[in-house]
Amino acid sequence: MAAIFANASVTIIASDGEDANSGLRGLHDISGISGSRSVTQGVHPLTRDATILEMPMLGDMEPTTWSKRGWTYQEALFSKRKIIFEHNWVRWECQCAVWNEFNDTISKNLDYGSGILSLATEVPDVIKLSEMVQEYNIRLLTFPEDILPAFSGITSALSHTYDGFISGLPVLLFHIGLLWKPDSTLRRRMPVKSEVSACLPSWSWAGWHGQVLCWGRLATDFFTGMSKKSSLPFGERVFPLVQWSWLEKQNGTRTHIRDRWYEYKEKFWNKFGTTSPSGWTRHHTVSLPPLPAPILLWSQESLPTPEDPLYFYTHESEPESKFWYPLPSPEASQHTKTQIVAPFISCKTRRG
Repeated sequence: MAAIFANASVTIIASDGEDANSGLRGLHDISGISGSRSVTQGVHPLTRDATILEMPMLGDMEPTTWSKRGWTYQEALFSKRKIIFEHNWVRWECQCAVWNEFNDTISKNLDYGSGILSLATEVPDVIKLSEMVQEYNIRLLTFPEDILPAFSGITSALSHTYDGFISGLPVLLFHIGLLWKPDSTLRRRMPVKSEVSACLPSWSWAGWHGQVLCWGRLATDFFTGMSKKSSLPFGERVFPLVQWSWLEKQNGTRTHIRDRWYEYKEKFWNKFGTTSPSGWTRHHTVSLPPLPAPILLWSQESLPTPEDPLYFYTHESEPESKFWYPLPSPEASQHTKTQIVAPFISCKTRRG
């Protein structure tokens, strides 16, 4: 479905409809197949030569059924051009501008910069990916077991950037992906269709419905504070203590999860003797501000604390951004499975 929306010239969205059979408002008088469209716009005389037009505040209106459904999320995200029938008004949205029926003003569309096209980049944008998961997870599904299939268009588009996904978590930084947490009371997702084998693991955000906080802020210790992806310095440093694997069955074969994010951090942070990856350039930190002190929410002397970095890196795709270490780029020879649906994960650890 995602490919259909991405390749469509324009997507017509009946946002005012209660379901897929509602049709477009305003065709009642012509054929009787849909409800009537009632639009009123207040006009207030100000002076002899001037009047004030009352503009509807669309952002303050009640969300429509279409904007709350899970399967429609990728429809809005992948469509390059949209004609949206919403709250009895019609508007046009594209990558350049937004046109509203109730005025002649063209507004620049700033939201498209955070869409799917900006995420499929050589340098992963984990903050935007986190925001998408958070927006999507509060949406409604008739069948809760559709939570991963309805998100598969997004994981398919981003799988090369993030080395694929395991039950909704990016493989590239799996140890950080596990650190999502509730932002409100969550409800456990349970399958409705008994004849379908559902995968709703409790260790993934996909197993729970409600507001969650994902891994965006935990995966920003590569920012110097000068990046188009984020102007905020990182607050916490995360170090993996175990090696994770995924399993199709509880006692089945364990498949190693390769966390290349941490591999790069260990290899390139403050390392001068290593050759920079393709597309990355190493610089001295003479002109950069000092590294901010980490905000630790716990106290463990055993956790390593990197010294102030002597070098930073830039990538050819966005030379204005500066990073403390390079991020893994997609490997040309790597065969990436878009979405691994795994009900179980395991690790080995030792008693203290």
